[in-house]
Amino acid sequence: MRTKKAGIKLCIVMLLAVTLTALSSCTYVYNVTYEYGYDDKGESVTVTDKESLEEPIAPERLGYNFEGWYNGDEKWEFGTPIDKDIVLTARWSPKEYTASFNLHGGECEVESMTVKYDERYTLPQAKKEGWYFAGWHLYGRKHSDTGVWNYLDDMGFIAEWSPVPLGTTVYFGRYEQDNDIENGAEAIKWLVIDKKEGQYLMLSDEILDAKWFDSEDTARLWRDCDLRAWLGGEFYETAFNESEKAKIVETYLEDTETYDKVFLLNTTQNGDLIYGSMSPREGTAYAKANGLVGGQGNPAIYAAWWLRRTDRDPEKHNVSRAPVALGSGYGGYSSSSFGRELFGVRPAIWVTEEVVLPYISE
Repeated sequence: MRTKKAGIKLCIVMLLAVTLTALSSCTYVYNVTYEYGYDDKGESVTVTDKESLEEPIAPERLGYNFEGWYNGDEKWEFGTPIDKDIVLTARWSPKEYTASFNLHGGECEVESMTVKYDERYTLPQAKKEGWYFAGWHLYGRKHSDTGVWNYLDDMGFIAEWSPVPLGTTVYFGRYEQDNDIENGAEAIKWLVIDKKEGQYLMLSDEILDAKWFDSEDTARLWRDCDLRAWLGGEFYETAFNESEKAKIVETYLEDTETYDKVFLLNTTQNGDLIYGSMSPREGTAYAKANGLVGGQGNPAIYAAWWLRRTDRDPEKHNVSRAPVALGSGYGGYSSSSFGRELFGVRPAIWVTEEVVLPYISE
């Protein structure tokens, strides 16, 4: 009996030994998956238990730098023994390129900027005295100021400039013109007639109202007259909202030694025949209703408008008279007694370039 039991124990021991030997000789195989991180591209390899991976040739991707293989958030160290299935994902960083700017005599806040592939960019604005910035060009074609960078090299952009077209029509502010008070004030149409240092001089295209130069017939010069007070007061407050007021430049008028935001042209400017600004005007319906001299429905009669009087006007304009534009289309002027005629008013203002540029055709 004892012999039988001993035999059974021996068999069990031998069986265990064989099992352990078989287990110890088993080879485990694991899958390693490489994912490139774009276009669903990838591949897999197998390794045996405790075997380490040999680092593969670095993949390539247009516009990107390869930063390594990552297992989750950890960069994989090749040579590490494998003991389970793993997924290694390629990590990429966009390549950096340089966008440079050929200003052709203009100015810009930067001469170049760094951009990244497949990321958004915004090109800077440029400026040049007396010119309108028509945008950046590349390969002879206009290029968008914003977008996603998809070039695989540095790029040089060229500034395109267009002369600011004097005579451009701009709508700015509102004033009653059709004499229908119930429908509200109408947008004021202006003509761009001069420029300087990013500012533009605009003259109302039409005669907007009829006023005395000085209602008491006592003021003789621009600095003292009622018309100046009205333009800088009631008209300014009525015609422009706060946003528009911020774009009107207070200007020193050297010939009258005054600072004004709204003013009249002087006799010299009137004689310059500025881009059709002196062609005949009949005046708005509102100006006519207010007693405008001339322009009363007779096409042969055109209204005259006031000019600002200065100490430097010719002697023929004596102290009792003020200059007026004849409205004949020839830029001439005459003079009138201050308090006896309701001549037209064509306001003039200097404004910042942001008022004008949106109206300039590229």
